[in-house]
Amino acid sequence: GREVADDVLIGYSVHNLGHVALHSGDLSTAAAHFREGLLVRRRSGPGAEIAASLAGLAGVALREGRLTEALRLFGAVDRMLGSTQNVLRLADERVRHEDLATIHSVMDDQAFDAAFREGQAATFEELESASVILTG
Repeated sequence: GREVADDVLIGYSVHNLGHVALHSGDLSTAAAHFREGLLVRRRSGPGAEIAASLAGLAGVALREGRLTEALRLFGAVDRMLGSTQNVLRLADERVRHEDLATIHSVMDDQAFDAAFREGQAATFEELESASVILTG
């Protein structure tokens, strides 16, 4: 993908590598891959691919114990998917569903809902400036 400057191929490749690293417990590598995919995919505008990258970063935040940040990202994913009328690919949706269930099992409903709503209301720029996306 890099040799032919194909952003779509690069985006998919680093995203998938992010999931491999995430599930093997290498969180810093997973975050780096999801961030790279996000930055590459951002050039094509909002949609399911950016939402998938954000969901990947939310998965990293969850596994690092940053539950509120994870929920804010999942809220942003929800808003992005709704506003573009897209859905995540089945594998990404399955991981998102499991991650949300994990968070909900350890966080009370009020805190869960508040953080999720914050993410739904946040702009991409607000998430960036809050260091949720580009720093770990």
